[in-house]
Amino acid sequence: MLFDDFNSSMMVIVVVMSFTLITTALLMKLRRLEKTLAAFNAKFNGEVIAIGSGTAGMGKRLRSLEKKLNITCQKQDELKSREFAGFAYVQANKMLQMGAKTDQLVNDCGLSKAEVDLMKLMHTSRQAVKEVA
Repeated sequence: MLFDDFNSSMMVIVVVMSFTLITTALLMKLRRLEKTLAAFNAKFNGEVIAIGSGTAGMGKRLRSLEKKLNITCQKQDELKSREFAGFAYVQANKMLQMGAKTDQLVNDCGLSKAEVDLMKLMHTSRQAVKEVA
C-alpha cells in the first residue's frame, strides 16, 4: 500500500512537473512571439507614419498643381476672349469697309454701339487722310 501511495505521489509529481515544463516552454514561446509582434508593430507604425507624411506631401503638391491649373485655365479663357475680340474687330472693320450699318455690326460682331461708332469715326478719319494724301 505504501508502494501504491508512493507511485501515486510520483505520478502526481511527474504530471505537475510535465505541466510546469510545458507551461514554461509555452510561456517562453509566447514571449518570443510577443517580441516579434512588437518588432513588426514598430516597423508597420513607421511605415504608416511614412505613408501619412507622403500622403500629406502629395496633397500639398496636388493643391499646388490644382492652383496652377486654375490660373492656366483663367489665362487661356482670357486669351480666347482676346482672340474673339480681335476677330470681332477685324470682321467689323471688313464689314465697315463694305458699307455695313451700325445695327448690323452690333448684331453680327457682338460689339457695343459705342465701339461701332468709334470704329466708324476712325474709318472716316482714315479715308479723309487717304483722300488728302
